[in-house]
Amino acid sequence: MLPNRAITHFAGPVQVPGGPTLLRVTAPRLRPEEALDRLVLTAIHLPRRHRVAGLARRRTAGRAPSTAKLRFLGDTDMPPADKVIIDLGDLGTAFDAAKSLVFHHPELLTLMNDPADTILNLIEYADGLLALAQSMLDQSQANQQDPTQPNWVNSQAGTDWRTGQPSAPIYVWSAQTVENLALPLQSALRHSKNAPDLQGLQPGITQVPLTDAAQGARLGTAEAHYIVKELTPQSGVENSFSFDPSSKTATINLKNWYLRWLMVSLDQYGPNGAKIGGTATLGEVSPVDTIMAIPLPAQWSSFSFPLDEHASSATVSMGGLGQVPFDWTYDGDGIILTAVFNFAVPTMFIALGVAVDQGGSKWTELTKSIVGKLLTVLEAAAEGPIGGAVSGGVSLEDVPSTTVPGPCCWMPSPAVTRSQPTSPRPSASPRPRTQSRSSAGSRAPSAASPTWPA
Repeated sequence: MLPNRAITHFAGPVQVPGGPTLLRVTAPRLRPEEALDRLVLTAIHLPRRHRVAGLARRRTAGRAPSTAKLRFLGDTDMPPADKVIIDLGDLGTAFDAAKSLVFHHPELLTLMNDPADTILNLIEYADGLLALAQSMLDQSQANQQDPTQPNWVNSQAGTDWRTGQPSAPIYVWSAQTVENLALPLQSALRHSKNAPDLQGLQPGITQVPLTDAAQGARLGTAEAHYIVKELTPQSGVENSFSFDPSSKTATINLKNWYLRWLMVSLDQYGPNGAKIGGTATLGEVSPVDTIMAIPLPAQWSSFSFPLDEHASSATVSMGGLGQVPFDWTYDGDGIILTAVFNFAVPTMFIALGVAVDQGGSKWTELTKSIVGKLLTVLEAAAEGPIGGAVSGGVSLEDVPSTTVPGPCCWMPSPAVTRSQPTSPRPSASPRPRTQSRSSAGSRAPSAASPTWPA
């Protein structure tokens, strides 16, 4: 069926992972000065069962399977049988190497089988893909005959992005490969954004672009969709999206399942891709609540934003503490809040708890005094009585019976420990209660607390 020149090597059974896997075929270097072995071919391998399921979905939807790879190999028997189309996935060719380059774009790359099958099939329809594959094949053959000619990919010393110093060698695409890659990459990105099979399939949300509208089109009549690209595998974020054409307002709903804060930012773009205005901060998404380190179900957080009248797309980004490199514009709030509330504060209380165990009752009372004052200062803005509860043991009766006589400057109360009461509390008669409540949530003036200046 295929010409003999199409098959050059055979590899026996090899155990590979159950998801999308990058296969590389290398050969010994032709010149001693080459940093790495010669990279002959690359391909994205999908398990056979997922290729079968993907073909069945396309048949059910009434879409004919792609014959681009068969035509590249010189087959003229069209249309091919389904079994032939499935078996083609086991052949590694320059056509597959070209597909793998396009597939590695951040907006196309995925580690899930079904979306990967859909994306790889869309890439086969990309404009200029056959020209890219032929160019890579020609460069490889020219390099084989004359090692001084550049291959479609060449090895060179890498550069450490942190220090700028040389690092381990890497593969770099040739200038001809990069030039021929532009057209199929742009075409594949357009196809993927318009593919209904890909909308809402990715579980992680880092970017949510709205569908482009033609320049000059009215937002009120435009149809809005969103596509989620999994830039971080297992990101732990759930999402949903809605758009109100009457108010031109988009709403993104997010659930954060992990114990880290995320900063939500917005960028808007015009039909020509130019950015409109600066990056806006929509807010922050808090971690899930926990009880004794056991996470509770995550809650939805909604963020609404109006679409600029000159914009045709918007990108919502979520960033925080994670892998480098960081961008302070998109990650700053998430980094600070995670560092303080998920690392610093728990570590402080763990250290205090250990000290209590080692220091005995004296350290316990000192800890109550110090922590009470600190928390009282922090809680003043939130109108909470937590600091007083730690240092002096405010009861539920104390909270509604506090008062501040007129505008005043807030001052913390001195520490009064249970081991040194200022006066005995009668057990038979209730404490007198005032008629107003304190906006700061601290105790009413008494012999044990400072005066409140009017």
